[in-house]
Amino acid sequence: GLWSAWLCLISNGVGVLPYLMPSALVSILSTVISIVGGLVGFVMLLVYCVIINDLRHKAAGTTAAAPTEQG
Repeated sequence: GLWSAWLCLISNGVGVLPYLMPSALVSILSTVISIVGGLVGFVMLLVYCVIINDLRHKAAGTTAAAPTEQG
């Protein structure tokens, strides 16, 4: 929810920028924003995958170890 709100805010801000600044600067800024946004999304996806895999391994380890601990 927060992420989509930030994206909405950024897109609205980029829409307003051309009225505030020269167009060349705006095109450079929008390019930088899109590149940074793509990188951040990619990193978040990687971190998410790593965390999910780690949790899966931990869950598998605890379920495998549970019977021996009880017995």
